[in-house]
Amino acid sequence: MDYEKTLLLVIIAASASLLMRKRRRWWVRPWIQEREASSQRNSNLLHKELAVEDKENYRNFIRMDEEIFNELLQLVEHDIEKNNTMFRNSISARDRLSITLRYLATGESYKSLSFSFRVGHSTISRIVPEVCTAIYKNLKTTYLKVGINDSFYK
Repeated sequence: MDYEKTLLLVIIAASASLLMRKRRRWWVRPWIQEREASSQRNSNLLHKELAVEDKENYRNFIRMDEEIFNELLQLVEHDIEKNNTMFRNSISARDRLSITLRYLATGESYKSLSFSFRVGHSTISRIVPEVCTAIYKNLKTTYLKVGINDSFYK
């Protein structure tokens, strides 16, 4: 009998815990949703404006010339682009590469980059390693002639 009462109390406690669990406030935070609502804002606009109007600061922001950025984008685009879904648009390959290069150039935290690019920091934590792997995969035969252990990037 005590076993049944204990089991019943555990089930009631677990049920109460589930009911009291904090509900998610947003699917996507409103300030991040603005990236989709107006793709002319923030990273897209800044990237385009700097490329046209201020090549020196573009180079400072991305740490490479626009031509080199575009070449690198062409090399890795097929590995880093994602499909749009019915629920939301994907982050473009251009933005994914920009985020990664900015991270590599500055060492900014994912949290700081999330505000700069209007992308969640947990999303950035998946983007950066994925893009780095794509860069390595596509450039290793051209630029890395030394015997490197490839098992790290598989």
